[in-house]
Amino acid sequence: MQRLSASLVYLILSGGGALVGALAYTTAAVYFVTMVGLNPLQLVLVGTVMELTTMVFELPTGVVADTYGRRLSVIIGTCIVGAATLFQGVMPFTWAILLGSALWGFGYTFISGALDAWLTDEIGPDHIGPIMVRSAQVGQCCGIVGAALCALLAGVWLPLPMILGGVIQLCLGLFLLLAMAETGFHPVPRSVQAPLRDLAATLHEGLATVRRSSVLPSMLGVSLCVGLALEGFHRLQEAHLLANFSFPVLFGLPPVVWFGIISIGSQLAGIITAELFGRYVDISNKRTAGQALLLSQATFIIALILFGIAPRFEYALGALLLSAVAGTVIGPLDQAILAPRIESRSRATVLSLRSMTNAFGQTIGGPTVGAVGTFISLRAAMLGSALLLAPTLGFYRHILRQITTEQGAEVTPSAPSEV
Repeated sequence: MQRLSASLVYLILSGGGALVGALAYTTAAVYFVTMVGLNPLQLVLVGTVMELTTMVFELPTGVVADTYGRRLSVIIGTCIVGAATLFQGVMPFTWAILLGSALWGFGYTFISGALDAWLTDEIGPDHIGPIMVRSAQVGQCCGIVGAALCALLAGVWLPLPMILGGVIQLCLGLFLLLAMAETGFHPVPRSVQAPLRDLAATLHEGLATVRRSSVLPSMLGVSLCVGLALEGFHRLQEAHLLANFSFPVLFGLPPVVWFGIISIGSQLAGIITAELFGRYVDISNKRTAGQALLLSQATFIIALILFGIAPRFEYALGALLLSAVAGTVIGPLDQAILAPRIESRSRATVLSLRSMTNAFGQTIGGPTVGAVGTFISLRAAMLGSALLLAPTLGFYRHILRQITTEQGAEVTPSAPSEV
């Protein structure tokens, strides 16, 4: 098979990943609660096991990707994630769900730093922002298809969407093996006799990149807060809807169908947002990107608060849609600011370090928010997530100040020389 362009491969992988994610996990919490029998704390522990595995393996796999190549790392990770998803679908037992989550987290570490590093090297850091926006749109479109399929298939048999999602993910791995090229990454020559020394050198380069940057430490702070806040929110939002709201009757269909509708509505809101954003916001201007990022994050936090205090189902649905609108643009903006600041030879390592920080936050924050949801209330858990996310606004303000200072220095004319 002829190798495809990096942008096209990335868009296909983004769409396929979103399809699998929506198909396998739109009703996963319902499957875990009603068929496997997990309580709110156990639901969060599923994610905690995943994130603990991610935290342990994220940095080593990122170093390996920077040392030996990103393409192979992405292919391995895609196949492992597919196998883990399939395993969770065919084994409806608590131990199997936990083991599958650990395997999923292990596979994800091969993808997280390597994929964005691969794309940045293939197309250049200055072009990463528009591709991220476009990939968000593609992902939203495919997510709608996945959510619709999930709602239909879950009505037949709850584990079926997860099983099919795992199969599709494995097919994505085969596609990457045939179509994914790697031309922009040129590893430093390594010695066969001392691979551990080579890996240590790559790690040292990545850590040095972070220390020299005025922005990257704040980005790590953002990742930590996001991990602390969102693991519990994502794991418990379905349980919050089931426990605290009466679902409107829709043609006599079971409430599980509403989760598909909510997912589709969120995806549609994201598609419209990404399209308008791509047309009217110049994210190549880093100051504009920083301002938009700060505003989007503040909107997302407000949406979490509204979701926690919503008195009726319609208000909760509106809050979820608002969070989808804000969340759609946060990722592309973040990458547009981050990518040009990382040296190519250590890019996967730095991105993996960031993911590891996020995983560390999720490992701590997930059980904490889950315990609040179990022993106090699910509403309190949602509000706790918003509180844990609030410090990101301070980090983003610092980043915006740094960007403004740098741009001011660039446009300041030099003093005229004396004659």
